[in-house]
Amino acid sequence: MSQKHVRSSVVGGETPPWMPGVVGAWLAFRNPGMSTSLQQEMSNPHSKSSLHRLYLACQRRAMELIRESATHGEHSLDRDTAQLLIAAIERFDFTLTPQLPGLQLARGRDFLEVFEEFHQGALRDARYRTALAAATAVHGDRAPQWLRTVHQDGEPVHDIAIGSDAGMNAVITHLAREHESRRKSTHLSIATGGEVLSDY
Repeated sequence: MSQKHVRSSVVGGETPPWMPGVVGAWLAFRNPGMSTSLQQEMSNPHSKSSLHRLYLACQRRAMELIRESATHGEHSLDRDTAQLLIAAIERFDFTLTPQLPGLQLARGRDFLEVFEEFHQGALRDARYRTALAAATAVHGDRAPQWLRTVHQDGEPVHDIAIGSDAGMNAVITHLAREHESRRKSTHLSIATGGEVLSDY
């Protein structure tokens, strides 16, 4: 179906059954006169899910799609979508965040204790994302592996980064030195016609 036909169908009041929420939001932006009820009908049912629930849902859907791709071929859309989901969820380390507070409170745990643990878990998760972004800027797709396999004083860089703000800053400082060293090497390589001097 062409984009032109999609737009005319929506404006005309016919909602395509396959329309995902993201495209619906885009169409609502491009068509301010679209009714509120139509916008709601095309809303994404997952948009209000917690990150933890999204993580689990993506895992399940990826596995379903991989099974489906067995009958559709290695290069099918099912397999590509599964790989896309897996790549996305690998960027999140939900082992860092404690269980959802509601579950803990339902088990009778202390309110303040539950949210202190949740807060600390959220801090670890935030540090991980920052360290991962910095590592990606230097090591690209190898960043998650780099964080897990490189050690400093016998401790994985990953654990150092999530343990405290000071640890995260130390890891980012190290990555900054790597980035600067690579930048200088690249510039020198260009200046010398591709030959990098041994001093670097």
